[in-house]
Amino acid sequence: FYYHYREEVKTLREGASIYKEHLTVQWLSESITELRNEMLEVQESTANITKVLQQQQQYSPVMEEINEIKDEQAKLQLSYKALHHRQEISEREIKRLRDESIQHGEDVRKYFIREGEQVGVS
Repeated sequence: FYYHYREEVKTLREGASIYKEHLTVQWLSESITELRNEMLEVQESTANITKVLQQQQQYSPVMEEINEIKDEQAKLQLSYKALHHRQEISEREIKRLRDESIQHGEDVRKYFIREGEQVGVS
């Protein structure tokens, strides 16, 4: 009886051991599947990053041109402002000279009027 009991315990233990091994194999299989899926995700991410980098490299010369155009535009705006400022100064100077010329003309006219009056009086 004792021997038979011992054989049953041994069989149960072996069965439990086989069941544990089955669970271990199943767990390992699921883990491997998860790792494969994660590796696929990493590969997809890497591929996407590579595409983005390639696009950036393709657009890099375009971006450089855009930056150069922006710089040139800023320089042109500064030149325009400086030119506009000089034009305003020139216009003020022209107005001053015009006013001075008008005043001088009036002074000359008045002078000749006075001279004419003095010549007529003598």
